[in-house]
This record gives sequence, C-alpha cells and structure tokens, in this order.
Amino acid sequence: MRANALGSTVGRRFWWLSLIQAAHSIEEVLGDLPEFGRTVARPRGLPAPTFTESTFAAINLGLVASLLAVAPFVAAGRGWARVIAGVVALVELANGLAHLGESAVLGRYVPGSFTAPLLLVAGAGLALSLRRAAPGSP
Repeated sequence: MRANALGSTVGRRFWWLSLIQAAHSIEEVLGDLPEFGRTVARPRGLPAPTFTESTFAAINLGLVASLLAVAPFVAAGRGWARVIAGVVALVELANGLAHLGESAVLGRYVPGSFTAPLLLVAGAGLALSLRRAAPGSP
C-alpha cells in the first residue's frame, strides 16, 4: 500500500502540513505573537494572552514535534492517525483563516499571516486527500 518512504498521498500531505506548521510557528515566535495579542486585546477589553514568549515557543515546539511524531503513522495508513490528521487539517484551516481574518480586520500584519495561506492550502489538500482515501468514497 505504501508507494514510498512517505507513504500515501495523505501521508505526504500530512508531512507537508507538519513542516508548514513548523514555519508558521517560527513566524509567530519571531513576530512575538503573544505580545502582539496583548497589545491588540487590552485596549479593546478582550482577554489577552497571559503566557510568556518562552512558554508560547515551547507550546509551538511541542505541537510541531507531536505532528512529526504522528506523521509516520498517518503515512502508514493507521486509522487512529488518520482521525488525528482530519482534526489537524480542520484546525489548521481555522488557524490560517483566523490569522488572515485578523490581519484584514486590523488592516495590518499579524504574526503568522505570511504563512497562513500555506496552512490553508495544505489543510485543504490534506482534508481532500483524507476524503478521497476514506472507504466508500467516490
């Protein structure tokens, strides 16, 4: 069933999404997203991030490490991993839309906005591949 070391189309697209999330996380950390969030939220009376930049970086590192740890199982076609891949695809679609939406509303760059379109493309591609690979799909 595996065509190569990366596995199926679903597996390859999950690997790509994981690597794009790594680039997105780097952009967010370098752009100091938590501080940006505090700067934007407080004047508007919205809840602001309370974690430090180090904590935010650690959370992002953990997220990317988790995605890369699951990727071989997605590529191998494990059912439980495919479920995780579906959730990840939807979360990354929402993540990309949130960054672009916030940037549009504020009329300025939001850390994560440059890589957000890549998240949208990769998330949509993964979701479509998962749908096509599902048993009974047309």
